[in-house]
Amino acid sequence: MGDEKTLELTPMHRRLASALEGKSYRWIARTTGIHPETVRRYMHGQSPSIEFVTCICGHLRINPQWLLTGEGPMRGDDVRAHHLAEADPAELLAAIAATLDRLSERVDRLELFVQQLETRISSVAPAITTSEDPQGDGSGPDADAAGRIGAAVAERPRPDDD
Repeated sequence: MGDEKTLELTPMHRRLASALEGKSYRWIARTTGIHPETVRRYMHGQSPSIEFVTCICGHLRINPQWLLTGEGPMRGDDVRAHHLAEADPAELLAAIAATLDRLSERVDRLELFVQQLETRISSVAPAITTSEDPQGDGSGPDADAAGRIGAAVAERPRPDDD
């Protein structure tokens, strides 16, 4: 009886018990892949392994920061809303500005890609028309497709047209 040391429950162990309330050691063991006896020891004060904590947080969507330190919301799904509610307006504006800069750079790269594609298509379309139209009268099998490609490129609105 006196062989087993009585471990004091830390605040983290109390949070772990709160997160796992109503769950049996057997269920926790199946969920985490940890032996039920090991789960029992963790729940009674032994320091849990990082694998155990990671599995619990992942399967139950628990915020690891909350579990380990008590800071932030308990549920991982609530972390974003919590940070937004706690954020300074200047921080929010800086984050929005950074996001807009990244989006602008992506749009610029996309426009460059589309322009390069247009150049390639316009250089290939005449070659398709002439190679598939031996009579030169525009009636070859790919002449219609080349015409549709050229029309689509010509109809595409350009940013400079605004």
